[in-house]
Amino acid sequence: MKMSGKLIVRRQWLRPGVAGLILIALVLCVGPLQPSSARATGSAAVAPAAGSGSWVWRNPVPQGNPLLSVACPTSSTCIAVGVYGTVVTSGDGGTTWRLQTSGTYNDLTGVSCPDKTFCVAAGPGGTLLASADGGATWHGLSSGTAKDLYNVSCASGASCVVVGGGGTVLATKDGGKTWSSVASGTSQDLNYVFCAASGACLAVGASGTMLASADGGATWHSRSSGTSKALGSVTCSSATACLAVGQGGIFASADGGSTWKGRASGTSKGLENVSCLGAKTCIAVGDGGTIVASADGGATWHSHPSGITGDLYASTCFASGCLAVGNAGVVLATADGGATWKTRAPVGSTRDLYSVTCSGKTCVAVGYAGLVLTSSDGGATWKLRPAGTSSALSEVICTSSKSCLATGADGTIVASADGGVTWHRRSSDTSDAVAGLTCLAGGFCLGVTDAGGVTATTDGGATWHSGDTGNVVPLHGITCISINRCLAVGDAGTLVLITDGGSTWNQTSTASGSDLYAVACPGPKTCVVVGDAGTILTSSDGGSTWKNRTLATDAPLNGIACVTTKACLAVGSGGTVLASMDGGATWTQRVSSDIGDLTSVTCASTGRCLVVGFGGAILTGTVSSGKVS
Repeated sequence: MKMSGKLIVRRQWLRPGVAGLILIALVLCVGPLQPSSARATGSAAVAPAAGSGSWVWRNPVPQGNPLLSVACPTSSTCIAVGVYGTVVTSGDGGTTWRLQTSGTYNDLTGVSCPDKTFCVAAGPGGTLLASADGGATWHGLSSGTAKDLYNVSCASGASCVVVGGGGTVLATKDGGKTWSSVASGTSQDLNYVFCAASGACLAVGASGTMLASADGGATWHSRSSGTSKALGSVTCSSATACLAVGQGGIFASADGGSTWKGRASGTSKGLENVSCLGAKTCIAVGDGGTIVASADGGATWHSHPSGITGDLYASTCFASGCLAVGNAGVVLATADGGATWKTRAPVGSTRDLYSVTCSGKTCVAVGYAGLVLTSSDGGATWKLRPAGTSSALSEVICTSSKSCLATGADGTIVASADGGVTWHRRSSDTSDAVAGLTCLAGGFCLGVTDAGGVTATTDGGATWHSGDTGNVVPLHGITCISINRCLAVGDAGTLVLITDGGSTWNQTSTASGSDLYAVACPGPKTCVVVGDAGTILTSSDGGSTWKNRTLATDAPLNGIACVTTKACLAVGSGGTVLASMDGGATWTQRVSSDIGDLTSVTCASTGRCLVVGFGGAILTGTVSSGKVS
């Protein structure tokens, strides 16, 4: 896996918090996912995507996907929804959370629960879901539209209003059994709607759009919001006192939304959502973990530390306090009007992971700033371990349930003799990043560096010796078919055939000039290489000759693992997962979104696989000869 190049560079252009946007479930047996969408920031939608299914979140828990909306109909019952059809529920006011199955592969961008049992959730492509048991189970509703739906507000169990792309407004008076399309009078995307029990509704959206209804959403009239920037949320604490927030700050109305005035928000960050607890206490959340609170109904605002840097997308207040949700599945709670916040979810490390390996039930994952996580039950549960280094670790190998080696930046090599519980630094005699590592029986290991070099050990990692390969191209991955035949891959399509226990290096060229990041050889003849821009190469003669199987995708592929000579999984940037059941000749793209990187995959002979990635994501699933599930 590439250590100092592609992955590290890619982290720099991810906007704050996006590292935590990792897929909730790689549903590899259900076919392509539907197009994605999200709330608008201008005249067109800008979006997250969708999915849920048979792979299981192992870290962080209950899951690490972004949460986009939250509702607490009582002081104990809370429901939050998010990307990839994510639904999590709480029965104790947001202290603990449980992952539920929504039955959709689309994002859920809005949820509303008028009571503790009935909820409606909305998403792209006309997605509407309903629950009659507080979010535990869901069923689809016929919306009658293919438009992207961004938010929903239910004033009662019968009356709900949904808003979305292109000025879409839908309304129901029978609890969602039937929906009618309502003329909104605007073509601007509508991001949010709030409806009171009285029938008064307000909707806000792109370009400062503000609409008002006095009849439960049946008819709408335009209002001047006082801004031309996108508005993300609106709420009313009484029939007259209302607040709206967005990229332009905070706006207040004292006449039920007829007229609006800007308020000093106390922050320069964009705000996504606002909610109030009674007439006085209000909170607004937004970009970069921003939280501002008001104790006078929105007249004045003060910034408060959230303890996170990821974006917050939604909030809600109820009798015992307020909740805020956002990137990486985060849930924050306050009981003092927003002055102090505690993280309720997710539980587990959210730092980026770069590599994972298993030997029997012992599994080890490594990553950013010396991060080491270990599992003794095949990846079901994980513990944080001290690595004895603060350097990024890019590769880890366990040759037994006890003996493990990890390599990384600045020539870092650490070893463990107890399955990853404790680690000790080894002298590597190189200052280059050791980006790829492979080990065979008898204590023989080879590592390749981002300077094109090699380092080797014959005593299980106790001592290391670097060698000159004659290659100056960065190398990122390596595997050995035997001690006399190894393959290394690197930048510009570099493939190096290594023989004689690392003594002889023969660089070969390929038809692809793309950077290559990982290689796997599940048999003495069968090898598969993956790399930048969807590059896939296969060999049926142990690496002597190669065929280009590159797919029509821009996604870098960072990891490859094969259960047999036929069944392989490749993972990469943007949540990409590819499956092959013919040794890499053909591939099916099962999941791909524009958020979140997967960095490494490992599979046991039983077909059990682990995938890791940014935001500390660890997921488990199964690959068999006929399917991936």
